[in-house]
Amino acid sequence: MSRTLPRGGEHRRPWRPVLHLFVAVGSCITLLGCSAASGASIRSTSTDSASVRVIREAGKDRILEAEFSRDLVLGGKAEGPESFYRLRPAQLAVSPDGRLIVLDGDNHRVHVFDPSGAHVASLGRAGQGPGEFVYPAAVAGLAEGQLGVFDFGKGQVVRFAPDGVALPQTSLPLPFDGAGMTHVSGGLLFGARGARGGVPAVRRLVHTGVGGTVSLASVETAPPRHVRYESCGVSLTQPPLFTPEILWSSNGSRTAAVSGDGYSVQVFDGLKLVAEIRREIVATEVTEKLARRRLGEGQWMNVGGRECLIPTDEILRARGFAPRLPVLEGVSVSPSGAIWVRRAGVGGQPSQIDVFSPSGEYQGTLEPDAPFPHRFLGDGRLVTIEKDELDVDRVVLYTSDLPPYLTSQ
Repeated sequence: MSRTLPRGGEHRRPWRPVLHLFVAVGSCITLLGCSAASGASIRSTSTDSASVRVIREAGKDRILEAEFSRDLVLGGKAEGPESFYRLRPAQLAVSPDGRLIVLDGDNHRVHVFDPSGAHVASLGRAGQGPGEFVYPAAVAGLAEGQLGVFDFGKGQVVRFAPDGVALPQTSLPLPFDGAGMTHVSGGLLFGARGARGGVPAVRRLVHTGVGGTVSLASVETAPPRHVRYESCGVSLTQPPLFTPEILWSSNGSRTAAVSGDGYSVQVFDGLKLVAEIRREIVATEVTEKLARRRLGEGQWMNVGGRECLIPTDEILRARGFAPRLPVLEGVSVSPSGAIWVRRAGVGGQPSQIDVFSPSGEYQGTLEPDAPFPHRFLGDGRLVTIEKDELDVDRVVLYTSDLPPYLTSQ
């Protein structure tokens, strides 16, 4: 069975971003290893007219045995580079040279740590000038050792040279959606949003580089609503709860994207769609009871530097909810090209993590206490965000006994 071995503290379930405001494919490859779990699944493949391999995995889940141990915990300190306390996955990055980058948006700082957790540098400060932040939202390690932070307050990417010197700011060709950006071969991959108001909103996964701008995946969603939360005195534009959005992850050369409410993962090598992984798991109908269970006591948000809780009743009245709960709520690509997929928990059940080999084969489903990797280090360690007993977000690094073809280069 899958177990987490505590080191320096008890494992807690990874933080879920669902309600935050804001494969080369083929048969089993011997060198990469076949199924890492016992039992058989029903697998079929086909190739469409565009030479895209469609991989269908049928049958029940089977347990992928693994052990995880905490290797490093960062954050939660009273002061200094580890004084961050609230993070989203977009605020976490791994540079091409293997350094861990954390964007502390509340303190308008970016902190860089080496693989051992030692602090290397801190960049930025509050302000409107070069190398300063107004409302920083996402961070990425860029080409040639540069570092970039998208700032909603400026509407641009604030860049730093390897030595920390501020570089000229750059713009993105489409409105940024806040969900993240990643340096890939030949350019930058980021999430973009489309129209707002009375027409359906479009979310896109976009690649921009010297060859222009290309949309890899997109999803058309319900029109967003203009809502006001009197409990916190704030007005926002938000879609109905559980509206499908683009989920994506990239290791720099391979990208996986989810763009609907079903179990379908598109896989790109470079900019070319090469495969689609499917499992026969359907979306669950959303009821008010399910919505209330997912929301819990409500939703916390930062208003003018203070934390404010929006009650569940107010959220439901203002936003309503989509007819179906998306099957998937997270995807991550390891340095080797293996794909980790997190399924949304339904009916009081915790979320589950499915793992696919670089060749697209279903390896199995980890037990519910397994950490979900928001990022990977090149040495195979998983990087995730978890809440501690005080509800403070921490960056936690895990080692595992999984085969290297699932976690490392």
